[in-house]
Amino acid sequence: MRMKQLVLTIFIFCSAFTYSQSFGTGVLVADLNTGIEVYSSEMVYDRPGSDMTDTVVSRLMASAGYNVGAEIGLHKRLGLGLRGRSVAFLKALDEVTNERPDINTSDLLLMVNFHPLVRKKIDLVLGAEMGISRLRVDLNDFENAELRSNGTFLGFYINPRIYYKRVGFNLKTYFPVINYRNMVFSRETPGEFMLSSWKASGFGISAGVQLRLF
Repeated sequence: MRMKQLVLTIFIFCSAFTYSQSFGTGVLVADLNTGIEVYSSEMVYDRPGSDMTDTVVSRLMASAGYNVGAEIGLHKRLGLGLRGRSVAFLKALDEVTNERPDINTSDLLLMVNFHPLVRKKIDLVLGAEMGISRLRVDLNDFENAELRSNGTFLGFYINPRIYYKRVGFNLKTYFPVINYRNMVFSRETPGEFMLSSWKASGFGISAGVQLRLF
């Protein structure tokens, strides 16, 4: 009888301890966030089929978008998850084509999180995310013409989470790097300078909500 009472006491204690922590082994956290980013970009333009020297343009670009993610605790301080992002860049005049293209990206990322500070209502996350990014540029000057490219996304971030029971909100500061090397034009080459590659690094902030499921 005493052994059963001891086992029951240990179980209750462990359950209470697990509930008191905002993150741990086996915990699943889902989040929804929106944010903005500012990039320092290097864009390379060339004229297909021509021997003319490429044109390189450096510029600042801004974007806004949303993302959803899910993370599972592999250890009390280590989590692994997936994130999907959809981002639209703010329209700006292209100095080379003299147009205002629509630029959008969609990303699928693997994230690795380290949790150095875990409390009942606070979870401090230091992490990195990396994966594939699909770029779409609507040129707005040829009928139904667009550029597409598959590239990479890499980001490092600080992401404190605040909880009220299982629901909470979070703020995220991050440093993204994107790279698109080969652009594919959707129609016959127009014989003009076109964007051929693009790389950028920058700074972003986001805010959102999260739900601890287990």
